[in-house]
Formats: sequence, C-alpha cells, structure tokens
Amino acid sequence: CPPDARKCITVSRKKEAPRKKEAPKSVETTGPVTYPQSPDSRSDITIQQVACTVVSDDPVLLSGPIVEGHGRQTCTAYVYQQIEVCVQRHRWYGWETMACDAASNTTVEIHEWTQVLCASGTYTYRTRVKGWFTWSGRTYSSPYVYSYDKRYTC
Repeated sequence: CPPDARKCITVSRKKEAPRKKEAPKSVETTGPVTYPQSPDSRSDITIQQVACTVVSDDPVLLSGPIVEGHGRQTCTAYVYQQIEVCVQRHRWYGWETMACDAASNTTVEIHEWTQVLCASGTYTYRTRVKGWFTWSGRTYSSPYVYSYDKRYTC
C-alpha cells in the first residue's frame, strides 16, 4: 500500500493451475472407407481416375488358439498398392498392437492377414487396416480402418 493511504485492502488471487491441452481425438472409422474422398487442388488425381476402398474384417478366433485379422483394398484401376493389417488387443491403458503384416503389389485388389496367439483370459480384439496406392508418382493413403470389436476367452 502507498504510505499516504488510510486503508489498504490486499486482494490475493489464487493462481489457476495451467489447463492441460487435450490431445486431439483420433477419428476411428469402422466399415469400408473409399479414398481419396474428393479431388485435391494440388494433385493430378480425380475420383474418376482412381479410388480405393479399404475393408477391415472382424477378427476371428481359430483353433490353436489363434486370433486372425484380415483386410483388403480394392482400387478402380490397376495401380501399385500396399496394405497393412494389424490385430490389436484392448488393455486397461488403451489398444495394444499385437502383430502387423503388410503386402504390396501392382494389382486391382490386394488381401493380407495376420495372426496372433490368443492371450490367456478374456480380451477384446479388433483388426486395424491402412492402405496406400501410387498414381502418377504420388502416394495416397487411407485413414486407419477398424473392424468391430470381438471378445474372446482363451
């Protein structure tokens, strides 16, 4: 307070804790996804020239016990394409990627699968698929495509 003040009130403000920035929420897509969605002004491709559809099948429990995930990509033209298929298991901290396999070829349709040993106990599994294709020297990629969750006891 200044020395000539008759009364002085001191107000203290409680410091606010800095707010945590939330991580951007990832977009999880189930079901088939076709990409690119629309023509890109910076690209030489249009949806009429080439488009690919990525499909992620539900994981299947096989004897062994083995969990198998399968995915495929179908394009509207004969192009160089790649696909990655992963099996994920849900844990208390989120999704754990158990195994991934990839394939590539110059074709119209490509398939790939991966297998993991089913963990002892009851877990929820899903298949994650991502596709790429190359057209006129540029590579285009799909978002991750997820199957529906399947719960298995091994």
